[in-house]
Amino acid sequence: MKTTYSSVGLVRAAIVAASFFVTGFAFAGHLDDRLEPSTALVTGKLENGLSYAVEHIGRPENLGVIWLVVNVGSVHESEKQQGLAHFVEHMAFNGTEDFPKNELIKYFASVGMSFGGDVSAITDFDRTTYWLKVPTDDPAVLEESFRVLENWAHKVSFDAQEVDKERGVILEEWRIKQSPDYRLLQQEFAVNYKDTLYAQRAPIGQPDVIQNGSREDLIRFYKDWYQPQNMMVLAVGDFNKAHIESLIKKYFSALPAAESPRTAAYLSIPDHHETLVSIATDPEAQAASITLKIDQKRKPETTLKSKVEQLKNQLFYSLLAQRLVEVQRTADFDAASTGVQLAHGLGLRTNLTIQATANSSQLEQVMKKLLSETYRVAQHGFGAEEFKRVSGHYRNTLQSQANGQSTFKQKHNAMLDQLILEAPYAGEKNLATMLLAQLDDITVEDINDVAKEWLYHNDNRSVFLRAPDDQADAIPSKKQIIKAWKKAVAASYEPYTESETIDQLISEIPEPGKVINYFYEKRYDAHLWRLSNGARVILKDRKFAEYGIWMKASSEGGQSKLDDKLYRASPYAGAIIDYMGVGDFSSAQLQRFLLDKNVNLKTSLTETHEVLSGSTTNEDLETFFQLLHLKFTQPRVNAQDYNFIKDQLRAALNSQQMKASWRFLEAVYLASNKHNPRSVNVFSPTALNFNSLDDTVEIYQDRFSDVGDFTFVFVGDIDKASIESLLKTYIASIPGEPFAEKETWQYREDQQTKGHLEVHLKEGTENKASVRMELRGQHAWKSYSREVFKAGTSALQILLTEEIRENLSGTYAITVGQSISEFPEGNYTIAISFDCEPERVNELVTAVRRALTKAAEQGFSTEVITSAIQQVVEQRDRDMNRNKIWLDNLADISLHERSYILEDYKYRIAMTNVKVSKVNDAFKVFLRTPDTLYATLLPEGSEVEVEEQGALLY
Repeated sequence: MKTTYSSVGLVRAAIVAASFFVTGFAFAGHLDDRLEPSTALVTGKLENGLSYAVEHIGRPENLGVIWLVVNVGSVHESEKQQGLAHFVEHMAFNGTEDFPKNELIKYFASVGMSFGGDVSAITDFDRTTYWLKVPTDDPAVLEESFRVLENWAHKVSFDAQEVDKERGVILEEWRIKQSPDYRLLQQEFAVNYKDTLYAQRAPIGQPDVIQNGSREDLIRFYKDWYQPQNMMVLAVGDFNKAHIESLIKKYFSALPAAESPRTAAYLSIPDHHETLVSIATDPEAQAASITLKIDQKRKPETTLKSKVEQLKNQLFYSLLAQRLVEVQRTADFDAASTGVQLAHGLGLRTNLTIQATANSSQLEQVMKKLLSETYRVAQHGFGAEEFKRVSGHYRNTLQSQANGQSTFKQKHNAMLDQLILEAPYAGEKNLATMLLAQLDDITVEDINDVAKEWLYHNDNRSVFLRAPDDQADAIPSKKQIIKAWKKAVAASYEPYTESETIDQLISEIPEPGKVINYFYEKRYDAHLWRLSNGARVILKDRKFAEYGIWMKASSEGGQSKLDDKLYRASPYAGAIIDYMGVGDFSSAQLQRFLLDKNVNLKTSLTETHEVLSGSTTNEDLETFFQLLHLKFTQPRVNAQDYNFIKDQLRAALNSQQMKASWRFLEAVYLASNKHNPRSVNVFSPTALNFNSLDDTVEIYQDRFSDVGDFTFVFVGDIDKASIESLLKTYIASIPGEPFAEKETWQYREDQQTKGHLEVHLKEGTENKASVRMELRGQHAWKSYSREVFKAGTSALQILLTEEIRENLSGTYAITVGQSISEFPEGNYTIAISFDCEPERVNELVTAVRRALTKAAEQGFSTEVITSAIQQVVEQRDRDMNRNKIWLDNLADISLHERSYILEDYKYRIAMTNVKVSKVNDAFKVFLRTPDTLYATLLPEGSEVEVEEQGALLY
């Protein structure tokens, strides 16, 4: 359960799919004709006023999401009700007429649905949304999920004892919210939304109301607003639409129509003629930043013409974002980062934001540069080549959507637009097909007109500056800011001159190598090939999962093979190598060249492997292979780019150092590794002091020089004939050592601090404590070790959530993280973390220790472990729809010649070994490790004295 300041219906573009000819739906009318709703969408309204929408999608298989949307949020609260909308949302999980107390959570756990992931809710300014991610291949669970939504709609119990217990949980959520970013955001809201309830009604509410609001107040708010005419039920997934519609009617027709209807309306935000300025400071602000905002009333999106205008707006903001990225690389622009966003926001407004971060002392200069480059665009527009690249980017995006590549969230937002704003839901496929047909008619002149319309608009301008308290004197004043904006609008600029571009990666095609061995592995329906240079290839065709092709090339060795000097230089080597480009092409040239292509490739180093990973599509597959070829044969070395990316990394780390939570993690890391001579403080910018350009090049050459030692795994929309030709040309052609002995990682003894370790800090201004507890050790690996470990940590999560959150109301969330590995040695870590009131640290840590001790001595109950095992199985079944799971496990096969998780029959057999007794026996060992950590972060000046524990188990 969450509260949020997020915008509604964020407009984004992403390169996610390939170029191909789209057939099917065609728009036969005129641009000004109203769009027709998609026939794929089933909509309706019950007699009591509740609206619904249902759509079938086949991917991912056997999965769906159902939502109960209530059009009531924090802006509908009175002064004395601040926080009740969110409180009501919490109480929905604490007992209903059909599911008393915490029976809901127990039920969902028993069918493998996790609280927070599959079962959750969120309260915003304008609405409250509940959702369930349900397995659609289980009719009983599917129907029961609709009964749950119906209970939330009108059967919440508001048990007096549960209300009082939940106060503490919500107060802890409020405490978590009081971060530096939240405090800065509150200052900005006071300016941005002045004279509106958006500035006065934070969804999290006021502590006094949370602590003292009565049960009767909650019931009154619930009855006043949770009325059918304010509700919508949405369903998207792999199910029969008619069946889902029948379930909606079965469960929601019973809701009585409101006797005294109260309709929740959207608030509107009036235009403002003056430029609003917010200068927000905080002692823990991470960095100085400036954001320019221009907004306008959200326009109706009911016709194809309005959708085309929206597309033009998206093209404009993407072009501006790309331009600023280019300018950011120049010597006279000292911004650490830039960004542009176009989003539908609160109060039915559309916001254009242009942002940059910088050192406070350079903020005024950066602000002027940001304004001048923005108004250079307004004055001279974009160039033809810039437009061509960005429009190509959008062509790929639209073609992806025309192929049906939409997320549950995108479907949800489109349904809401139809039901709330009466914007016809034409369907992503249909709309994308229509817009593709219109894209060729959009010119660079059209986009330049859009730029003028946005940037020469004199009203609704705002500026937001952020800085740390101690740097406030270095930032410009409100008067200077307004003057700078006016001056930028009136100034004359020279046209932008784009740097040299490239039109191809490889001019001379290399002499092809050969595939010398073909093998089909029936167990995984995969093809295993050997190339003439020794490289191995695994191909897995999964056309009907996620669209595109995913690749992972890995070789054993990694950081373990580096000497101490190079090891300390290695943490950021992959990012630096990627930034410097390939061949004769800088990263800037590569970025421009790849903008209209679906090609992503990155370099990384782990302790045991060197890895190149990425994704592409069949249409851009040759470009992907060319880039991969150059990664091995011609990595670019450039001192100017090296210094630039190193400065960027240093600025990012300096920014993180402003946060007490970051310094807390740093202190834990340093204490855990104080006896390790190879450790590098990756939390500090000092880590970059170990890295030089020569070291980076030496690391890359050492780890990536022998392509014959690599295994290339490709998963996705595979055409074997096409990919074989490209493999021969671009991978088999790379010189390798086909008969050399394969390298492996070098065993290095774990040198983390042994025994019980405690770290206690008092830093920061937030009135909260952060607690971290770890249990680390070694284990004897068995084929089902990972599943046993996952089941045990899931059981521990259930147990601690019940005790610390539900029974003691001590925290908003307690998290049990886990990692277990077979290589380089059988290591495991169980990490428990939570935030709480500083005065309750000792009490809650004692409760955790008692729970751990009880689990180690008596084990978990059959009910808890059975639920945990079901969650593990359910998550694995969902993961099988993801190409990344296949990619990682097929790579594991290439190294260890097994991966039972990919074989459904063997997985089910293996899971029969994961019994209650086996999990309990294993965890009695896991929990009794002598290597433990107890760490706390309290606010600076806190009078609380943390009691040293000496161990985590009694």
